[in-house]
Order: sequence, then C-alpha cells, then structure tokens
Amino acid sequence: MGEWATRILGRLLDLLALDNPRGTAVGALGGSFALFVVYLCRPVIERQQIIDPFHVPEVLYICAGIFIANLTRAFRRSALPEHIEMQIQLIVLGVKTHRLSAETAGEMYRALVRNILAQHGAPTGVNGAGD
Repeated sequence: MGEWATRILGRLLDLLALDNPRGTAVGALGGSFALFVVYLCRPVIERQQIIDPFHVPEVLYICAGIFIANLTRAFRRSALPEHIEMQIQLIVLGVKTHRLSAETAGEMYRALVRNILAQHGAPTGVNGAGD
C-alpha cells in the first residue's frame, strides 16, 4: 500500500511540476480567483443557509483549481513531444491544403521517424521505418 501511494504521489508531483507547469499556474490562479469571487460575494452568500464556503481553508480553493486544471492531462495517454506533434500537424496541413502530395507526405513521415529513431540510438531499419 505504501509503495503504491508513493508511486502515485511521485507521478502527481511530476505531472504538476514538470509535465504541466502552465496548467498548474493557471489552476492556482483560477483557485485564487474563485476565492476572490467568494469573498466578493460574501454578503449575498451569507444570506443563504445551504452552504458555508467561508469555513473552507483558503488553500483548498487553490488546490481545487490546480486539480481541475490538470484533470484532463492526468488521464491522457503519453503524448509525443510538442516539436514532433508540430511537425506532424504541418505535414497534415500541407496535404489538406494540397501543397504536399500523399507521396511527399509519406516520405516526410518516414524521414521524421528515421530522425527520431536516430536521436534515440535505435536502428533505423526497424519495422519499415528505414530504407
């Protein structure tokens, strides 16, 4: 149980600090803004008797904002690095706008795969990725 919790905590910290620092910052700002709105509307909120958001610690607003901002990223499968995604999107855009033929796009995909494999030290003839 302890090993599982440590692994989950480590993954969460990696997700928040390393994988998605922008989402973490936006979530913290969103939580702070929500806290600001709650205190701004305090006279109206105090009139109703259903919930009392003023007994919730302020740090929980920020934590909730961070959680919400990173929720979709936590369940997403590992994506390609952004520069590779951008190259793929440019090839797709070239085909859609008829600036690239299907053959040229295929050659560009194969060259991209060869470059990625070469950067990681893998042989370039694996699974048809090479010549």
